[in-house]
Amino acid sequence: MASCVTSNLATANLNFSLCLLKHLSKDTENIFFSPISLSTVFGMIFLGSAGESQKQLEDIFSFGSFNSTEDVHKEMLEISKLFRGQNNIELNVANRILAQEKYTFLQDFIHSLKNFYEQDPIRVNFASSEKSKIVQDLNKWVEDITKGKIKNLLKEDAVTALTRMILVNAVYFKADWAEKFDERATQIMNFMITKDEKVETRMMYRSGKYRLGYSSNLNIQVLELPYKNPNFKMLVFLPLPHQQGGLFALNELQNKLNIDILSNMRGHFSYTEEKISVFFPKFRLETKLELEAVLPQLGLKDVFDEKLADLSLMTGTKDLFVSSAVHKAFLEVNEEGSEAAAATAAVMSLRCAAVNPEFRANRPFLFSIVHSSSGTPLFFGRYVRP
Repeated sequence: MASCVTSNLATANLNFSLCLLKHLSKDTENIFFSPISLSTVFGMIFLGSAGESQKQLEDIFSFGSFNSTEDVHKEMLEISKLFRGQNNIELNVANRILAQEKYTFLQDFIHSLKNFYEQDPIRVNFASSEKSKIVQDLNKWVEDITKGKIKNLLKEDAVTALTRMILVNAVYFKADWAEKFDERATQIMNFMITKDEKVETRMMYRSGKYRLGYSSNLNIQVLELPYKNPNFKMLVFLPLPHQQGGLFALNELQNKLNIDILSNMRGHFSYTEEKISVFFPKFRLETKLELEAVLPQLGLKDVFDEKLADLSLMTGTKDLFVSSAVHKAFLEVNEEGSEAAAATAAVMSLRCAAVNPEFRANRPFLFSIVHSSSGTPLFFGRYVRP
């Protein structure tokens, strides 16, 4: 049942991931983010939006593809519940909402936050001398949820006397591979970024039975790396070697990849399950996105504009806008498994060598950590440079 309930949200997050990935790839090599964290925070903003602001949120996050706006929030709640109580994995998904004391929000909005996002706003005084402690406490909460991987999410100057609400989502994921790589087999190998540029990196190795897909149209292999908890896996999209080099092939793949392919992989890839020699880099990524700079370029403009923002379903008036929004993400992949974390905050302010078949990831690739039954991507990334 869960996979049916969350299918719209999975597709929406995949679509948003592709759009964000293609945009960020223009200026950035290594990319890593959590679509579920981003869509949760902006889902809360969507809850209080109206007019053109609501329409832009529907377009960018594909919220408009749901049968109703209420279904968006119902599926957010459903996927949050689905992630709880998982065995053989550490998975924390949590929200926190701070609101200015004595500032009036509509009861329908407050009730819906509690109903769908399971949070009653914590009332604080952003205008007081305790402002720095409020930020420190919130950052400490994020750091605790993400086991120390996401630190100092919000800067103190992001909060002012005009701040009225802060919405935060944090995600932490740590899981062992179903079959671990042997650390003794890890060795230094070349990673081919372009046809003329290569760098050395630590390459893990394991020979074992894996599910491997191939698409002649896309000219790529897709490897499924299962975790010990069978509900989660890492998908690795590896372009085949190209005479123009790995980065050229990766950019070609990103131009071809679309939501139809990602949401119906069985229809676009031929799969085998056999003994494969897997070479996969050991790596660590940390990224930070200033969303008030990034998302307007994708079309989400009004909520960040104090003159145009319509968040009137929060307060009954058009007096709020999103003054800042930040997303931080962390990933470490090693022989044991993967550890990943992400957090998003939005601040509301008043106006003012084997014989087996091979999968050798020694060139740029895309990857995603996915909840298998629902298809929901927890994390999405692009690895270009060790």
